[in-house]
Amino acid sequence: MRSLVFLVLLGAAFALDDDKIVGGYECEPYSQPWQASLNSGYHFCGGSLVSEYWVVSAAHCYKSRVEVRLGEHNIVLNEGSEQFISSEKVIRHPNYNSWTIDSDIMLIKLSKPATLNQYVQPVALPSGCAADGTMCRVTGWGNTMSSTADSNKLQCVEVPILSERDCNNSYPGMITNTMFCAGYLEGGKDSCQGDSGGPVVCNGQLQGIVSWGYGCAEKNHPGVYGKVCMFSQWIADTMQNNCKSKTFIEQVQSAIMRSLVFLVLLGAAFALDDDKIVGGYECTPHSQPWQVSLYSGYHFCGGSLISEYWVVSAAHCYMSRLEVRLGEHNIAVNEGSEQFISSEKVIYHPNHDYWTLDSDIMLIKLSKPATLNQYVQPVALPSGCAADGTMCRVTGWGNTMSSTADSNKLQCLEIPILSDRDCNNSYPGMITNTMFCAGYLEGGKDSCQGDSGGPVVCNGQLQGIVSWGYGCAEKNHPGVYGKVCMFSQWIADTMKNN
Repeated sequence: MRSLVFLVLLGAAFALDDDKIVGGYECEPYSQPWQASLNSGYHFCGGSLVSEYWVVSAAHCYKSRVEVRLGEHNIVLNEGSEQFISSEKVIRHPNYNSWTIDSDIMLIKLSKPATLNQYVQPVALPSGCAADGTMCRVTGWGNTMSSTADSNKLQCVEVPILSERDCNNSYPGMITNTMFCAGYLEGGKDSCQGDSGGPVVCNGQLQGIVSWGYGCAEKNHPGVYGKVCMFSQWIADTMQNNCKSKTFIEQVQSAIMRSLVFLVLLGAAFALDDDKIVGGYECTPHSQPWQVSLYSGYHFCGGSLISEYWVVSAAHCYMSRLEVRLGEHNIAVNEGSEQFISSEKVIYHPNHDYWTLDSDIMLIKLSKPATLNQYVQPVALPSGCAADGTMCRVTGWGNTMSSTADSNKLQCLEIPILSDRDCNNSYPGMITNTMFCAGYLEGGKDSCQGDSGGPVVCNGQLQGIVSWGYGCAEKNHPGVYGKVCMFSQWIADTMKNN
């Protein structure tokens, strides 16, 4: 399923290689003045300005604090038209279901009103539901399969609304009355990850919100969108009931799976507010010389160098093309120790299961060998499986709950491997023989989204890969990791055969 929503049941941070609008074109600059970019240090979702104070997006894009960027066309340039406004409240629909992706809508109240001008204007809310066959425009900053600067410019694609019959035939049993399909059953035109939460505008009205789908521009699998006309009363009531500023920030309690793996079955690109290592500390610079950052315009996953040519990461971090960044400590600063090497091949395990997250491992072959030095060294593969109680170090660039520059520096955390019994009790029926749990059942220390795919090193050997879990540092819900010792033969064979 397209990487549009974090399927919360099993967590999410997998990055697919379909962050693009397919079959579209660059929008005329500022012709979509309601288009918003949701930003949390990087663009992670789209949205639509519906009044000077309110933005509509997808509930799967929820973060408790976001910055809304308006008046954008090229999101990597300062063009003088932009307005950056922080959120005062972020409110998901009360019926939003992270399992079925029903009611995939949220409202963001801005901390100050947007200044309306030629670059920033609200879009009209629907006066009714659009008919089948209505042509609509979908917009977003997803890549266009190219690596040119054009991929940073707002993209447009025109797609027709499909009948409920075609929609249900494409996704049997998965379509609710809060969704509709749009696109071409023959494939070739579609919206994808980079456009998540963005607008679907039909005859000047906001009829849809980019939500989910299967693959990207695939035959018989059109895009699925949130049906805004079904939420007119909720939107009106929510805006009216929150028209007066309050001193607290909206905090929505939810039992959510950690944003560690993109569960592909129902798609994934939701960005949770727990991209951090909790209870850890800043690593001594360059003390983990095998740690890598997987990069595709932004850091999206971690990994481990295991030879001058090969990196291990999580299969849920798969992209067909990526850049591996070695020798990093502060990922926001050029420290002179870095090596940036593109991938030649990215190979995920043949038994990787997007549903169960079994065999969550992949190998990346570098296009040229890493230069081994004091900053860049491989980690040893396991000589056997580690015993229960073994203390291990987990590392990654997830935030530390702070908004300081320290969140860009590599974080370390020591945690023990838990018994199979404790692991299975924490996640009944969900643990396979390719997984293990590590952490503290009382909570308080854990790895989270920013560390996905990164190393778990025990006694100098790579025993684990950051994979998934429930919440972040929650009681009785330790982190779940890929069990590298179960893949020794596959790793050896894959490296030999490639």
